[in-house]
Amino acid sequence: MAQEYYETWFRMPSTKEKLARRVLDPDGLLSGNGYVRGVYVFWAVNQSLQIEIPIYIGQAGDTQTGTAPSYVASDVYERLLQHLKRWFGGSYYTYWTGLEDNDDWKIKIRLLCEEDNHSERLKKESEYISQLRPVHQDTLNGKYDLYPTRFGYKRNDLAIHPWTRQGEDEGQRALAFKTRLGEITGKEQLPEKKTN
Repeated sequence: MAQEYYETWFRMPSTKEKLARRVLDPDGLLSGNGYVRGVYVFWAVNQSLQIEIPIYIGQAGDTQTGTAPSYVASDVYERLLQHLKRWFGGSYYTYWTGLEDNDDWKIKIRLLCEEDNHSERLKKESEYISQLRPVHQDTLNGKYDLYPTRFGYKRNDLAIHPWTRQGEDEGQRALAFKTRLGEITGKEQLPEKKTN
């Protein structure tokens, strides 16, 4: 079962330790409050710089109401684990998120709303994307490349892909994040990576 794969990863001591250092979960979505159908958001947080940047908004909810396709995660908790496993489970944190892979940058997860009906949930997800302009989904200016629609992405959650374009040194998500950070700080570069 696919979910057991993520649960096994989540229970590993090394995973627990890293998530404790790098993930802020004020709503307790990973500790019992995430078993809901609704819309969620990932924020990039740098507490020393007092910066919070929305990076991704998504939705999840099972098919009990008969309104969601079978590929939709059963609840917000399950979908968050899928994201976090991909982002933290290998050496691709910067590749997937655009963030520097150090403890200065944390990910904060929040529940934006609960909604059982899949169609209504998609509407709310789109409204939140338009309102908050998360970095991975801020696609209106056409500056960054998007996942091809053959991968099933559509609507305004059509996310910026993480791949590097020919002639560029960094992936599209990293460039998008640096651009947004530059808009906020007036600096073009990410803070330098700490060395231990």
